[in-house]
Amino acid sequence: KHAEENEVINIEDYVDSEYKELVKGCRKYLGIYDNMKGHPCACLAYDGDVESDIGVVLCKSDATGNKVLTAVIESGTIDAFGYLKQDYLIVDSIGLTYDIYKEIGIEPYSVNQLLEKVKDDKKVWDIYANGFTQCVNQCEQPKSTAKVMRYKPKNISELTQFVAGIRPSFQSMYHTFESREHFEYGIKALDQLLQDEYCSSSFILYQESLMKVLEFAGFPMSDTYTIIKAISKKKDYIIKNAKPKFIKNFALAIIDTGETDDKEKANELATQVWTIVENSAAYGFNSAHAYCMAIDSVTIAYLKAYYPLEFYKVVLQRFTDKGEKNKVSLIKQEMIKRGFSLKEIKFGDDNRRFNIDKENNCIIQTMSSIKDMPKLVPTALYEMGNKRIKNRAELYQSLINDNRINSKAIEILFKLNYFSQFGSPKKLMTEFEIYKKYIDSKVISKSKLTEEEINIIKECSCKETDKQFRDIDNKKLISKMIKITPIEKTTIFDLIKWQIEFLGYTTLSDISISPTTWIITDIESSSFGTQKFTLYNIHYGATKQYRVDKKWSKNHNASIGDIITCVLQEKDKFRKSENGSFLKTGEKEIIIKCYKKEDL
Repeated sequence: KHAEENEVINIEDYVDSEYKELVKGCRKYLGIYDNMKGHPCACLAYDGDVESDIGVVLCKSDATGNKVLTAVIESGTIDAFGYLKQDYLIVDSIGLTYDIYKEIGIEPYSVNQLLEKVKDDKKVWDIYANGFTQCVNQCEQPKSTAKVMRYKPKNISELTQFVAGIRPSFQSMYHTFESREHFEYGIKALDQLLQDEYCSSSFILYQESLMKVLEFAGFPMSDTYTIIKAISKKKDYIIKNAKPKFIKNFALAIIDTGETDDKEKANELATQVWTIVENSAAYGFNSAHAYCMAIDSVTIAYLKAYYPLEFYKVVLQRFTDKGEKNKVSLIKQEMIKRGFSLKEIKFGDDNRRFNIDKENNCIIQTMSSIKDMPKLVPTALYEMGNKRIKNRAELYQSLINDNRINSKAIEILFKLNYFSQFGSPKKLMTEFEIYKKYIDSKVISKSKLTEEEINIIKECSCKETDKQFRDIDNKKLISKMIKITPIEKTTIFDLIKWQIEFLGYTTLSDISISPTTWIITDIESSSFGTQKFTLYNIHYGATKQYRVDKKWSKNHNASIGDIITCVLQEKDKFRKSENGSFLKTGEKEIIIKCYKKEDL
């Protein structure tokens, strides 16, 4: 591992004499596999008899626990023999795309039809530029979203390059690519190979680029992929043979182009190119793969741009059915940001599944996406809503009688103002506790009652002993207890906090609240101690995300749901250069300089 180039290492030089015979005896076992496991998704594409030519064995599947027939060959051997391995994967986004087409009621477009529709279509490409990338393949993670918003692809070629460019190992070149700065190596023969009508810079984004360079150096195209794989997997026995041939042939090619007639200079440039090939082999991305991902991505962007309600109905229901409530919350936040509304869940509506209300340009919500809401509750409430409940007493009794609706679900429904036609959340919660406590009471002990309570219960019971009240008029008692119980007013802050807690977002606003007052809806913390607050402005009803001054956040703790007043400050943005120093990008960012918690 630590040997210098061309240095020969004798392992026995590092073994104590008493163990040397043992090491020699073990050599005959080298290359023996001591366990076996079937590849989770790969199939060997072979036109001969796999059983007799290669061999098959039964392997236990990790996924199903069943034994399956498996070819006795692994990836490295497949590459060495030039066989083809095909991976069969379930791509969730494909199923999602077809579900959206089905909801719209049209046949899926062919690739050529789609490309014609998205060509120079600002509405589609603005999906990327504006960061509306939930469910958009390769772009929906926060960092990828930020990157695609800065890069702003305008066609399928640029999107394909972006998909290949965001691979982790392309990081050293990514900023130049994203900034659309021209780049070349200054080696004429190499730059001419890499630049084409789709990309005027010498970026090595695809494996095919490397294959083209190797072919230019005299390698048969059929061998180039094997060499690239060997470099990425550090297979020295292949690299040692390929490297001198590459340098010799590429140097001759450089001289042939007329770039130089100095053999030493040509060899030096060829060695530089080999180093570039070595450094790029690990992340070279197959262009066909990148293109297919880009097609998949822009399909969703197109459907999202032109059929937003159908898109949101399908994705909200899909991720709700999967139980991914955090994902559902993010999709709802994006939908609201785009100007589409979510009809609040209300008693009497059918909230069992998501539906489209085109007249009001909104989505009718399902209750299933609410945090901690049991699966059977939406159906129970739909059935209850059809009973035409007239007053609060009937409501409370119906909630108690239905064992599908537990106490936690009832609390959430009250807090989300689900029963708003019957009263405010705190009023209903207070009354319900009183109703539940006394509605079935047949005997009430005097031991823990206040004098006021004793006097009230005395009026509502027919029998009284020294220790108990019996034969109670329950409804009369509940009515009197409600009258003497103080009920807090439900504030806008209460409603917002509860929506954030159970829905993951809020839609409420109040222009009477100061524009400098925000509520924290999410907090992100990096490994370096930097915090980002997602804030909801109650005055404007708008969501923003800001980085917090590191020194301030270190000494001032904050939590999701906190109401704060904050001071914002505009600062220069920096990026880390290749030598580790920080450089101004020329862009500005707004940060939270300081904040104060409010008790409102």
